[in-house]
Amino acid sequence: MEGKQPDQPSTADAIQQFDLLFKFIIIGDTSVGKSCILHHYLRHKFNSNSRHTVGVEFGQRFIQVVCGGLPKTLKLQIWDTAGQERYRSVTRSYFRGSLGVILVYDVTSLDSFNHVQQWLTEARQFSRQEATFMIVGNKKDLVSQRVVEMTEGAKFALENECLFMECSALSGENIEEVFNKTAHSIIYKVDSGEIAEDLIVNARNIAGKNTDSNKVLRDAMKNPEDSQGANGMCQC
Repeated sequence: MEGKQPDQPSTADAIQQFDLLFKFIIIGDTSVGKSCILHHYLRHKFNSNSRHTVGVEFGQRFIQVVCGGLPKTLKLQIWDTAGQERYRSVTRSYFRGSLGVILVYDVTSLDSFNHVQQWLTEARQFSRQEATFMIVGNKKDLVSQRVVEMTEGAKFALENECLFMECSALSGENIEEVFNKTAHSIIYKVDSGEIAEDLIVNARNIAGKNTDSNKVLRDAMKNPEDSQGANGMCQC
């Protein structure tokens, strides 16, 4: 995906009413398909012109869920991060407030799978304590090039108390399920009391508030070390 500053919400998105807001962040090595996964989830098609993300990119989607026994509209605010080492300080600043962490590796790249533990350790250090972690093996359509078996990914996820799924950003297989399963895991935590519902941002809490989503990126690019304590956008 072409590197750019995070998109501003459309007018239609800005006025759409919602009950809950969950912040998601997508992390993992460069070239594992993070941007393509997000693109397919938002637009229901593969992005054949995808390029390396520079800094962070942003997308959002509304879905209907049941929370507390009642139908509610959930807004997913999703931050797609760069995998290159030079942008890691930028990535860290976006962990704050994240309830859903989607950690992606490439099933055709053993290195990307071997780095999952490092990414997970960092994510748990900087994201919310109650966050749900989803390990995702992308590019499952490349059957002949696979070097990481599904059982390896599932075993790692089980040992580290994470959700697990394989998907294909090319065909769209399991893309919806990756985000929906993560969201429903968070909703279960709200229903069970593990996450207090009054701590979840809703439309009334954020009405009229605008966060400068570009400021963290600009500051981090000027001085990466200083960005590690930066405010991570949506405090949901």
